[in-house]
Amino acid sequence: MDNNALSSVAGLERIIIGLAQGLQKYAQKECANEMYVRKQNELILDLTKLYNQLSGLKYLELWVDIEDRIERLEKFDPELNAHTIVIHTKPSNRNNYSFIEINPFTS
Repeated sequence: MDNNALSSVAGLERIIIGLAQGLQKYAQKECANEMYVRKQNELILDLTKLYNQLSGLKYLELWVDIEDRIERLEKFDPELNAHTIVIHTKPSNRNNYSFIEINPFTS
């Protein structure tokens, strides 16, 4: 993974660990608010689900790089409205491509 993707996922992991450790300490106190503990635990579980989704993305580093390249290209040429991207997913001496079109502006 590139540094941006790695640091984002690693940063999220550090946040989750920090929240969990802090909540454990807080929950051991006599005056711990049960509702707060429950809400924080739900937040930690939601963040953990997000972390698992992000860390499981095989091409996360590519998506981060693609977003960066698209941004730079569109700054250079504001008239661009689509991009052709070829991602090789297996080593091969022949070209056997699929075509995926994504248009978030149509329903």
